[in-house]
Amino acid sequence: LEPVYAALDLSIGCVAESDDDDARCSAYAADITYVSNKQLVFDYLRDRQGMGTAPGSLSERIAPLLNGGDSRTPRLRGLCYAIIDEADSVLIDDARTPLILSEKRSAQGASRYAVALGIARQLQPYVDFLIDPMDETVRLTDAGFDAVLGHIARLEGIWSNPKFARELVHQALQGLHIFKRDEHYVVRDERVLLVDETTGRTMADRSLQHGLQQIIETLEGCAITEQARTLARISYQQFFGKYLKLAGMTGTAAEIVGEIRQTYRISVVRVPTHRPCQRVMGRLRVYADAEIRDQALIAEVRHTIEAGRPVLIGTRTVAASERCAEILSDAGLTCRVLNALQDQAEAEVVRCAGESRRITVATNMAGRGTDIPISPQISARGGLHVICTDLNEATRIDRQLHGRAARQGDPGSCRTLLSLDDPLIVKQYRAWQLAQLRVLARRDGYIWQWLAPYVVRRVQRAIERRHHRTRHAVQKHNEQLRDLLAFTGTEET
Repeated sequence: LEPVYAALDLSIGCVAESDDDDARCSAYAADITYVSNKQLVFDYLRDRQGMGTAPGSLSERIAPLLNGGDSRTPRLRGLCYAIIDEADSVLIDDARTPLILSEKRSAQGASRYAVALGIARQLQPYVDFLIDPMDETVRLTDAGFDAVLGHIARLEGIWSNPKFARELVHQALQGLHIFKRDEHYVVRDERVLLVDETTGRTMADRSLQHGLQQIIETLEGCAITEQARTLARISYQQFFGKYLKLAGMTGTAAEIVGEIRQTYRISVVRVPTHRPCQRVMGRLRVYADAEIRDQALIAEVRHTIEAGRPVLIGTRTVAASERCAEILSDAGLTCRVLNALQDQAEAEVVRCAGESRRITVATNMAGRGTDIPISPQISARGGLHVICTDLNEATRIDRQLHGRAARQGDPGSCRTLLSLDDPLIVKQYRAWQLAQLRVLARRDGYIWQWLAPYVVRRVQRAIERRHHRTRHAVQKHNEQLRDLLAFTGTEET
């Protein structure tokens, strides 16, 4: 687009994470500015925090006069027009988590987290605490709270506060039973990095609150980071709702048209592809267990590479990608792995993923805005073949992975191979239900072929409803804060 901008005499700015304030102000002063959504929101919060006044208020306007002309220049010039790439990821998936501007506090003693873990390990499941596998939460029972009080009776200092002890032990239970390595986080260079399940990428600038980050760091034997004090917070619903004009683009918005219209007051228009889509969708297969699914996966990969075509295998977590690579290696198939532990080689792996007989195993990192180039010879053989081996939390994420094949009018195909051992399926169905479903899956008759898609859709719809409730709760919290501020006569910040 640079020639177009030049012809229209428009200046371009780009905000990098390493830029200083002057460089950021210069980039935002351009006619068109490229910036990541998180950097944009945090710069907005820093501006509000630095000014200490409500935007557009009289105090803000007369600040230069009161300070003798010495006023801090804001980075942003205003929220006028935003165009969001991968709009569903920003406006929907990331909207479940508010963005919090914080500052480091003085370091806390690492021993408290070790003590909390020691107490949590002595508590009994179903007696002292209950685990909700659907919401992925832990709840202390009354008996569990009494057990915590018994453990801290001989402790001094901060442990003399029962409320603090209960909160920290609760976080220790979360770290022990909910958060899993190579699924929710990875350990790299002796640091705990959270993983965005939607994109498969690490989030170096994000950490867990209320001591949970430090609990996990203690579990993994990493250096304990400092806790942070919240300075300001805002949600994506609240921030992007401030723009005068808002637009975006994505290839997977059909399922969320109503929520986008209700939350952001913008409509969705479908734009047809400029070339006819040649993607061939294979029939969904759901197997009784992971072992049978793995055998089917190996057979399909062998059949595809024997035809001279490349294969991209999609997984949901880092651990699943590593396990899939081991299965292929044991079967004598060489593959390359792309996940949050090898994200430095992402560009090289993607560039080579379309080569003849190439096998690539990737998390959802390969499912966003990625063109895998293929040669005319590969195109003549049928193009890239994509295999999804894990159930994702939303059908949109499945379609993003399927969309790696047959891009720009090229031929390609995709298939989903699942098992009833999939963690999301296990969480949704009871044990007796899974037993009956496995009987039908082993027969693999007409009834199971008709029922399998329903089994998958039920799981994803339940998760999507739960995520929708979470986003609604965030939005409702924002509205409550706004009403309280309006009641006290304070302008909204």
